Amino acid sequence: MMLFNRVKSCSVEEIAPDKLEVKGLFIDSFHEICLRLEVNATDMVIVKAESEMIRVPQTYCREVAAVGANLEGIKIGPGATKAIQHAVGDAHGCTHVADLALDAIKAVIQANFKLQRRDMTQEERIALNYNKLVNTCHHWTKLGEELQLK
Repeated sequence: MMLFNRVKSCSVEEIAPDKLEVKGLFIDSFHEICLRLEVNATDMVIVKAESEMIRVPQTYCREVAAVGANLEGIKIGPGATKAIQHAVGDAHGCTHVADLALDAIKAVIQANFKLQRRDMTQEERIALNYNKLVNTCHHWTKLGEELQLK
């Protein structure tokens, strides 16, 4: 018997030069929450944010539907986790919006990582990233062994 199910998804799209749009979706047995962020890719600041409570377990949960806008102005980087928790979590926020926002900024970091290196060859990307990522996962360990990188 299934008691609980949760799925989270984030996608990042380049919508203009130096502007990223993140769409996040949080669905579990009780909730369906959407989050949309616009991020300036140059300075990694959230310039626009909105959340939507599509399905919630209690009607008063809808009272925090607009809490996503509190993410505007947050710079993605050191201190962002605490700023996000304060902006959309805590007593008058929503732990699930905060959770989704944290996943969204991780997605932005990954997308920006790719964006900054899109004009490099695969060999240049490997050389740039190997020392930072070796021993973080099986892929980078195997890659180093195959290429005999140290």
